[in-house]
Amino acid sequence: MGLGFFFLGIYFMKVGFEVYREQIDLAAYAIPGFPGLVVFTFIVPCIEYATLAQGRFSLSRKKVEAFSRIKVANRDMVEAIKSLGGLRKNVN
Repeated sequence: MGLGFFFLGIYFMKVGFEVYREQIDLAAYAIPGFPGLVVFTFIVPCIEYATLAQGRFSLSRKKVEAFSRIKVANRDMVEAIKSLGGLRKNVN
C-alpha cells in the first residue's frame, strides 16, 4: 500500500509540472553556450547552500511570532500604499 501512495505522489507531481509547463516556458530563460554554463555553475551551488541552510534554520516560538507580526505589518503597509494609488496624479 505504501508503494501505491509513492507512485500516486509521483503522478500528482507529474501532472502539476505539466500544468506549470503550459503556463510558463522555462526554455525562454535558458542562456546558451559558455555564459549559460558559467551562470549555471554559480547559481546551482547558491541554491543548494540556501536549501541546506534553511533546513538547519530554527527559530524559537517568540521569534516566529515576531516574524508573523512583521509579515502582517508588511501586508498592511502594502494595502495602504495601494489605496493611495489615486494620489500619484498629484505628484510630479
